Amino acid sequence: MAKKVCIRYKNFDLLRIIPFPAGSEYDFKISLVGNDYDLRMHPLDKKWFLMLHDENFHLKDWEITYHNRKGDEASKLHFKRLAEPHEYYDFPIAKMTDPISSPEFPIPFLKIGVSKESTQLRQFRAKKNYSVIDIGSANVVELFIVGADFDLDRFMRKWEMFDLLYTVVPIEYFVNGKLSKGFLGPKYEAIYSGSESLFRSKKKINEKVGIMAVWYPDKSIDGSKQRPFVSFYENQDYLRFMACAPIEYYYHDGSKSERKPAYRWQLERSRQRMDPAEYDHWKCYFEKLESENENSGILPDGFSLEVASH
Repeated sequence: MAKKVCIRYKNFDLLRIIPFPAGSEYDFKISLVGNDYDLRMHPLDKKWFLMLHDENFHLKDWEITYHNRKGDEASKLHFKRLAEPHEYYDFPIAKMTDPISSPEFPIPFLKIGVSKESTQLRQFRAKKNYSVIDIGSANVVELFIVGADFDLDRFMRKWEMFDLLYTVVPIEYFVNGKLSKGFLGPKYEAIYSGSESLFRSKKKINEKVGIMAVWYPDKSIDGSKQRPFVSFYENQDYLRFMACAPIEYYYHDGSKSERKPAYRWQLERSRQRMDPAEYDHWKCYFEKLESENENSGILPDGFSLEVASH
């Protein structure tokens, strides 16, 4: 049975995800419940995001639908006007992954950031038919699409290198492989502040799709220099950036390891746990992604990790 999801911040209602039954022309719609967000759209391989600079466009007048793949027609995002006549417009970003295409790895979807001082958001009202993701006083939430049966604990055990990337990097990394300071800083600060200020949770929304949420505070969103926003991501190549992220280790004696793609570190750990057929499947799969990445001419930013002491 389909389950609606509400994102709650303090006593505000940030956004709702409303799934549709299997066989519908789209998988779910996103309702902004009247909140006036800036719309940011992140194209593949670009360091910047797009914004609509039309003074007659107000995001609160629209809802957004995520259409699933139809034959040769790719998945896509649509604007749908709330008032009649219900006009439809395609999003300017078009290279979208089908919501049910990746049972193993979370698909980057959207991010909301609001000012900690904001009082212009919709008041939260509990409803029986909604599943609530309560982000407390954390004013940023990243949402990833996962399979309905996605198990976060199992994922953390099976894919520990990739889980590290999902934990540490901002969602924007999965679009361009770049660690821009403005996006990276708040998440790093949340992780390494010494307090439990970064959280994750997963909710099932229908028989095929679930949502994984990651939330944390960002004090730079002040409501004036940086207004409340919702970001959408052209996510077709996210697995390539995840698998090919360059990683090296620093040892306590001052030496460092070879720098190599995350998937190679992961497969070294997976070899002893996976049966040979599964291991060979993922090895071929990731090597294909690495070849595609080399042909693209894009070198993702890398990571230097300290080897844990025993």
